[in-house]
Amino acid sequence: MKRFCDNCNGTDNRHRRNLLDRISAISFAVGETTLYLDGHPNHRMALAYYTKMKNELDALTGEYEMKYGPLSGLGIGGSEQQGWQWVKQPWPWELNYPEGGDHPELNDPPVKLDTRGEEE
Repeated sequence: MKRFCDNCNGTDNRHRRNLLDRISAISFAVGETTLYLDGHPNHRMALAYYTKMKNELDALTGEYEMKYGPLSGLGIGGSEQQGWQWVKQPWPWELNYPEGGDHPELNDPPVKLDTRGEEE
C-alpha cells in the first residue's frame, strides 16, 4: 500500500527521496564503521571517518525530520493532547512517487513467479 504525500509536489518528492537515499547510504557506512571499530577501537583513521559520517548522518536526518517528520518512532512519541505522532504521516517507504520519476522501479508491478520461484 502506498500513501500519497498530500502537500508534496514532484520536486519535493524527488528531494525527499534523495535525502532518504543519502541517509540510507551514510547510515550503512556508519554501521559498518562501527563494526570495524568494535575490533579496532584505536584505529585513528576509522575513528575520524566514523565521526565525519556520523555528523553527516545527524545533519541529514535533522534536515529530513525538520521538513518531513520523524524517520522512526523512537523518542518522538507524542502526548495525551496530541496523540501518537509517528502514525499521523506517511511512512518514509510508503510515499507515492510519480510514474517515471527518479525511481521508476518503485512503480513497477510485482513480478509473477511460478511455483518454482521463476518468472513466468
